[in-house]
Amino acid sequence: MRAGSRLLGQQLKDAVLARAKAENNQLYARYQKDQGSIVMVIATDLPLSSRQLGRLARRSAVGLARTGSYIGDGFGDIALAFSTAQRVSHFAKEAESFSFLPDSQLDPVFEAGTETIEEAVLSALVHAETLTGFQGRRVYGLGDFL
Repeated sequence: MRAGSRLLGQQLKDAVLARAKAENNQLYARYQKDQGSIVMVIATDLPLSSRQLGRLARRSAVGLARTGSYIGDGFGDIALAFSTAQRVSHFAKEAESFSFLPDSQLDPVFEAGTETIEEAVLSALVHAETLTGFQGRRVYGLGDFL
């Protein structure tokens, strides 16, 4: 895991595994590196075309990678981007036309999307709480180790 320029992955992994061992938590006995899935959603009020929204969604993987994920084998990542800038009338009698940002102005949008995903992932990890579930299975919140 990476937060800004600080590498925290190995230090946090060691702390989590040490606590799991001390508490005899078998859930972490088969610890595997970089597995799981994520759904990333980017909503904007910018006037973007469906093609531009697809480009924005694909760049969400960059924000995920900034947190230290290398998007390993077995991942089922989903990225979705949508815009609320323009509405399509269901009862229009004539063709409607829309205007979109030119591609030459998209770099700041891509940068903001990347930073948004990175911040959302870090926020979710830091604010997650330690939970005890079915049959006493305990999953640790990252905030306990920071």
